Amino acid sequence: MRYDKRVTVLIKSSVEPYYDPDLGQMVGDSPKELILPCHVSEQGLELREQLDEKLELDAYIIRLRQEVANVDKVILDGKHYRVVTKRAKTLYVEEVRSG
Repeated sequence: MRYDKRVTVLIKSSVEPYYDPDLGQMVGDSPKELILPCHVSEQGLELREQLDEKLELDAYIIRLRQEVANVDKVILDGKHYRVVTKRAKTLYVEEVRSG
């Protein structure tokens, strides 16, 4: 399997957000970004039906070389995707509809 694409993975912060009175704003809630090599393939129609996905949205299977915990969102080719299901090093994602 070739890991020929790059994906930006947004990881949820493990720190509970809190208000910092010195800064005058909430601190600790920004996600961490990682750019990782991956293999991307489309989901088949049978898998989409099992996951109750809408056919008009882009849905992909993203395979990573290493396991990543607390994945919030994924950016692939400039489009934002949400993680539907995660299994070990594999992410099942669907496009986030803007607007």
